[in-house]
Amino acid sequence: MGEDLIWDRITQSAMSKFDFAAFVERLKSATEDETVAENIVFLSIIEFASGKTEEEIAEILYNQIVLSGFVWEFEEVQKYLENKKELFAIEIYAANLAYTLLEETKDPAVVLTAVNQLL
Repeated sequence: MGEDLIWDRITQSAMSKFDFAAFVERLKSATEDETVAENIVFLSIIEFASGKTEEEIAEILYNQIVLSGFVWEFEEVQKYLENKKELFAIEIYAANLAYTLLEETKDPAVVLTAVNQLL
């Protein structure tokens, strides 16, 4: 069991808190690849967990999208981020907890158990 399961669990939890299917649909003008939408959710959580502002995260996400070869307007990125810090609060906390526990225990199974209990 690796760390990927931890981050997948946190991301899946966040994706269940909003209309992810509608989000994927909004991205269809940029890409048909659903993993792009999942990566945007994941990066949002990680960047909020690291203490970045919504504006900083919008710039990071926009740059990642553009560097990946997709076209998605900056305003759309900002619209996506509206209320996500509050909506994903428990996932942001879980990401911080996971970082801390991985540094302390280095055992992904222990961290995944703690994350599952939290979420």
